[in-house]
Amino acid sequence: MASYQDWSVGISAAESTYGAGTTVARHFEFTDPKPFETDMGIKQGDGIRVGSRVALSARRVTTTRQASGDIAMQLFSKGLGLLYKACMGAGTSTLVSTGLYQQVFTLADDLPSHNIQFGIPQAGGTIDATTYKGCVMSSFEIGGAVGEIATLKTSWDAQTWDTSTSYVAPSYPTGGSLLTISDATIYS
Repeated sequence: MASYQDWSVGISAAESTYGAGTTVARHFEFTDPKPFETDMGIKQGDGIRVGSRVALSARRVTTTRQASGDIAMQLFSKGLGLLYKACMGAGTSTLVSTGLYQQVFTLADDLPSHNIQFGIPQAGGTIDATTYKGCVMSSFEIGGAVGEIATLKTSWDAQTWDTSTSYVAPSYPTGGSLLTISDATIYS
């Protein structure tokens, strides 16, 4: 039975076509369980009609269907390559030795789009999925004070969302550790 602590968030590999549905490939341990805010751009027409005292519901239209929001997490030494690539736009992964990869990420002119799925626990013990499609990172921030755990906050803009996509049960990398800030120098 699901409990309130069973929130999950996952991301797909880069979409081959913007806004296309792709399956969630990686889940993250995030610190702020809150789905993105949605905007349906509902507009009410202003036409006046004889005998009408209120605005007609037939004159209400949806002009857009988009969403945006943040995902915050503590940085972990494994399983974040897909997210770093979404932040920077391009990346390569090279096998150095068994189970050890070197990943190098570079800024790209065009950022990839992804699907992001939130697993939302319900009072009845089930988990509902909300999937945001065409998600492009609008900004990211790596932070943390000296002697603290490093954090990553990503901000996303989504083209659309649905609740009909099947929930993908989370799986997480094994091993690894939290990254801490002991001393930092950033080069760009």
